[in-house]
Amino acid sequence: MYLILPIAAIILFDQITYVKYGLRQLSYIESFSIYNQKTSHKNTLANIVTGLSFLGGCILVQWLYFVVYTKKLFIFITLVAIISALMILMRFDVLNYYPIAGTDGINWAFVVQLPFFVFAGVSFIFIVASDLLRNRDSDSLLLFLWVLGTFAFTVFVNWSVNARSILPIAPVAGILVMRHLRQSNKLDVYGMRGLYASLVLSLLVALVVTSADYSLAGSARTAAHSIHEKTRDWPGNVWLEGHWGFQHYIESAGGVKALDYEKPSLNKGDLVIIPGNNTNTKLLYKHMALFKNEYAFDVAKMLSTMNIGAGAGFYSDLLGPLPFAVGYTPEKYYVYEMIIDKKTRFTY
Repeated sequence: MYLILPIAAIILFDQITYVKYGLRQLSYIESFSIYNQKTSHKNTLANIVTGLSFLGGCILVQWLYFVVYTKKLFIFITLVAIISALMILMRFDVLNYYPIAGTDGINWAFVVQLPFFVFAGVSFIFIVASDLLRNRDSDSLLLFLWVLGTFAFTVFVNWSVNARSILPIAPVAGILVMRHLRQSNKLDVYGMRGLYASLVLSLLVALVVTSADYSLAGSARTAAHSIHEKTRDWPGNVWLEGHWGFQHYIESAGGVKALDYEKPSLNKGDLVIIPGNNTNTKLLYKHMALFKNEYAFDVAKMLSTMNIGAGAGFYSDLLGPLPFAVGYTPEKYYVYEMIIDKKTRFTY
């Protein structure tokens, strides 16, 4: 009986979006998730590793607390075991989806960061399970199922692993930290100092990540205004691929239209702008278009939140298995001039 109202609300929402937009939003999300999982190059093990990486990177306060209050030998052994396992998996191409090596050789920054994030995620799962085994009460069971359900949804159900899917686990981290402090009688000056140190370090990381993400968003605005100024007097049409902030800013400036892959209206002489770090972009083959310009815009140099080269995919692991990563590459945009008409749908 309690589920009747939520189910009715879901059905009503689906129907309203169909009437208004011609698309059942929730049904489309489900089909999109299934399609993405089928077409993804990742395997189940890679998904689990990615989920642990996001869990560890997004719940840093729990990991730092674990480091402060757990025996160092156990931490060392666990970390070495995880690094060894990941190296074996990389050796046999089980994790071939990951940007382990590029044109410049091995991506050492990525290779170093991934085990630490995975270790932090494993540590969190270990603490949640330990709490359940130690207390064996309904509260501990609730916290365990809370984490397990959210993690399972993020890794196996959702269309991609991302930080916002991990976010519901954050309250559990805070609850477990305080429960451990209370049960271990560490609510003294020494115990609270360790907690405060963990919180301060977590806050610093959060601020740096926020700054990097803000810089990325700002670069899209700068790029949109700059490229619009350079293409505004073009005699033909100017088209845009991709979405996100860049689409919003450049369409707001006027004169640029989003390219419809199903019903393109590309004419010879039109320009097509393709962001290098974006979603739903398609390459233009040499017989279709002539490369004209490349524009690069700087972002924060300390961390990346969405950068396929660094392996960072805060909003979607399609760009990388780390929620954020040390290092960066400039945001690049490519401009092509059509040398043929293109009126048929893109089939690739």
